[in-house]
Amino acid sequence: MRGLLRIFALLSGAVAQTQLNTSEVSIMGASYSGNGCPRGTVSTSFSSDRMIITLSFDAVHPFIGPGATRSDSAKNCVVHLQVKYPSGWQFVINGTRWHGLFTLADGIRAQLYTLFELVSRDTQVINVPTVTLNGTADVSGQLFNADLPVLDELRSGCGSDTILVHDRWSLSGTKENVYQEEWMAGDTPLIQQLELKWKECKR
Repeated sequence: MRGLLRIFALLSGAVAQTQLNTSEVSIMGASYSGNGCPRGTVSTSFSSDRMIITLSFDAVHPFIGPGATRSDSAKNCVVHLQVKYPSGWQFVINGTRWHGLFTLADGIRAQLYTLFELVSRDTQVINVPTVTLNGTADVSGQLFNADLPVLDELRSGCGSDTILVHDRWSLSGTKENVYQEEWMAGDTPLIQQLELKWKECKR
């Protein structure tokens, strides 16, 4: 009987070792740069189960209209996330989600583009499909959600890695003489979420 109990205890220990300890998963550092994210306008957070990283952008303000330049109508930001986790684990970026309260005038097209980069032993890069919103027919001060799967597997290093999130937001006109200065209703933030899937490390 004691032998059976010992075997059961060993097996239970083996199972426990294959479960990610979320208390050891954290964002060790976050920085950002670009004309779409001035200092103090981006915040980052991790969900309690460490499956979702949320980026909140407070100053994404592309502008289109008379006198607007290319840098006015297109804004960009690169967010660097240093993620630390147990050495026996790695993550895959499984998808991304855009969330916001948009207001777009008739004849205005907004596009949201993302590229993910993992700075591990071998830098890996993957593009995400572009989200396109067209004027008031699609969005007029309404809540908008876009869920995008990441079809190609982007696997992190073991124990730690840095995620580079390259975002670009742009406005363009589908007809002449259009004007758009603010596209987020009521100064609400633009939210982007990264969905992670955790796996035991394969070196």
